[in-house]
Amino acid sequence: MRFCLAFICCTSALVCDAFSGAWLPEEGVTKLMANRIEQKQKKHNVQNFRHSETYQSLLLEYGATENIALTIKFAEQNRAEPQIRHTNEASRIGLMLNTPLLASGLLPPFTYRLAKAALPFKNIQRDKRASLTLGRGYKADENSGDDWDENWAVLALADRISINRFHITQEVELDQIRGNGRHARSWLYRFSLGLGAVSLGTEAQHYTDYANPYQALAHSYHLQFAPPTKIWKLRLKAGDRRAPMAGKMQKNDYAVLEWELKF
Repeated sequence: MRFCLAFICCTSALVCDAFSGAWLPEEGVTKLMANRIEQKQKKHNVQNFRHSETYQSLLLEYGATENIALTIKFAEQNRAEPQIRHTNEASRIGLMLNTPLLASGLLPPFTYRLAKAALPFKNIQRDKRASLTLGRGYKADENSGDDWDENWAVLALADRISINRFHITQEVELDQIRGNGRHARSWLYRFSLGLGAVSLGTEAQHYTDYANPYQALAHSYHLQFAPPTKIWKLRLKAGDRRAPMAGKMQKNDYAVLEWELKF
């Protein structure tokens, strides 16, 4: 049972990137984000059993003011093993705060100034962002009947440099969950290169559950299409995740589909 709880918590943490990160929605604008993850063991890891898992979530963000947004999230996870079908649901509500004093950027000191002075471009622009999200969550395990109340916080930092249609983006997210015997933390780093509406990049995320204990590391590549004149964007991710399973460390394949709509 302890292993199952840790596995559930870990997979839930791996989709925290469904949030908008450091960028708040504009005042009066609503963002609707849908996320689906499909995860399964690599073929050479299948020995005594086959494990597969799906996770899907719906996130709503509303820009109440220029510096405050309301966030609501609903998620469902389904895990399948031989003779076992496991389902749990989770919901979160919170406030997302714009924190410009924390937006120090993610480049080494003076790097941007030196690059701007040395490169033969006159229209280099930099956008540094930071946000802090605080909220309350609830998770229910339909199989065991257990449920948890939890407090959570996310600090997100972003640094984007644009030269005409070309842009480079770095993002960092730090996530913490506490409550009902739970104590978990995760960090995420994302790097993207883009030209116009298309971006390619890589992402790494580490999760630690101090109550169990349990750790996992995920790495993926992503392709994003976000037309600047449109109200939607799409991101596809594929990669692997290293985590304990069946008494040893294993790699799992996973694929992610994320879709966002503004209205």
